[in-house]
Amino acid sequence: MNIPAHVSFNPLTQDGENLIMSHVNSYARPTLGDRCAYDLFVEKLGVRGTRF
Repeated sequence: MNIPAHVSFNPLTQDGENLIMSHVNSYARPTLGDRCAYDLFVEKLGVRGTRF
């Protein structure tokens, strides 16, 4: 699901927002050593698959 810039998140359901955040946090970033935020979270806290 792609949301263009300047589009409100208000009409999205919680599941839709969760999907977007999952995508954002799964994206590898050069500033994180080509790792994604989720992998760093798991590395630091040792919990995989926990919903917050």
